[in-house]
Amino acid sequence: MKFLSIQTIDEAKSALYENFTLTPGFEKIGLSEALGRVLAEDFRANQDVPPFEKSRMDGYAVIAEDTFGADETRPVKLEKIGAIAAGESSEIVMNRGQAVGIATGAPIPAGANAVVMVEYTSTSHDWVDVQQAVVPGENISAAASDIKSGEMLLQAGTVLASRHLGILAAQGIDQVQVYEKPKIALLSTGNELVEPGRKLAQGKIYDINTYSIAGRVSECGGTPIILGRVEDCRDTLKSSLKDALENFDIVITSGGTSKGAGDLLSDVTDSLGKPGVIVHGVNIKPGKPVIISVIDKGIVFGLPGNPLSALMAFNVFASPVIRRLSGLGESRVETVSAKSALPLQNPGGRHLFLLVRLDRDSDATLLASPVAKDSGAITALNEADGYIQIPANTVRIEKNEPVEVVLFEGRSQRLY
Repeated sequence: MKFLSIQTIDEAKSALYENFTLTPGFEKIGLSEALGRVLAEDFRANQDVPPFEKSRMDGYAVIAEDTFGADETRPVKLEKIGAIAAGESSEIVMNRGQAVGIATGAPIPAGANAVVMVEYTSTSHDWVDVQQAVVPGENISAAASDIKSGEMLLQAGTVLASRHLGILAAQGIDQVQVYEKPKIALLSTGNELVEPGRKLAQGKIYDINTYSIAGRVSECGGTPIILGRVEDCRDTLKSSLKDALENFDIVITSGGTSKGAGDLLSDVTDSLGKPGVIVHGVNIKPGKPVIISVIDKGIVFGLPGNPLSALMAFNVFASPVIRRLSGLGESRVETVSAKSALPLQNPGGRHLFLLVRLDRDSDATLLASPVAKDSGAITALNEADGYIQIPANTVRIEKNEPVEVVLFEGRSQRLY
């Protein structure tokens, strides 16, 4: 393959999915560990909730018809024949003229069809004065009123939140089948890189990409495994990649992808196994010099060294793979319609991902203004609200022309 042979996004994605098989893994974990994990199977109710009629209040179980006409001035006197606490079972069978003390959540005794709240009663020895009438069903939760056995409760792909764990617990479930979180190995290449926390020498820069990409891996449902920095040395890089691929199905590197001196990644990955490099250069900006290599059953995403280019290339190519393996599926992007605040040029003939900031004009119309920073500026992503896409065959967008803005997570709160 000719290196740096530019492909379109669709061509690069086709090459990726034709050569790499996405095979998610699954595992069974305890309910206490399941928060934030992705459910791997549909879950139907295996029992009614509640499984019996129960009281919604502390008070007295009664036969509603006995209370008709009762009020504070003319209470109805009923014989108290027992009491039922929450968690107890009871074999009491009630008849007309009787009442049974009952706690919230306790099962309704046979024969009763309503509960009078304790606030509307008074007691004397074995008698209860009822000071308010009730109707059949009042203050009673019917069996299966919350969940009916057999109904669909949770679907595969659900990201388990606290409310979902409550539903599963209500069904007596203590273990759930979830997608395994894919472990993604991260390597940074470059003699110029220094780990954060260490002092910078002349000509050195801090390793930004390892940590920003690790964050994106986590956001996509994966577990980042930081393997550290690799020097710009062919043998060292080859050894590090070979070791990583023996332990991980996906390896992400940053740096060493462009067609320049010291950029070794394409040569090294192509020598590690077949089919080797399947993508080297995509017609996008930023992110053009991305490399994708499939090596036997593993894959290496070689991201550019510039932080913005690295993140954009990750979002286009690596993110969908990790999300599918983790069970999250396609990313659900939030978009808003706006107007371009300025004329926008796309002279390079590439598919342009242009970072923009959104503001409102005097008519409250959203205006998209470009964030003017180069691909090495990590602050650009922090200052932008999202991005617009300008296709390769579009040279210019006029001022006030409608544009669709893909919002970054959490940015919509600033707009409304």
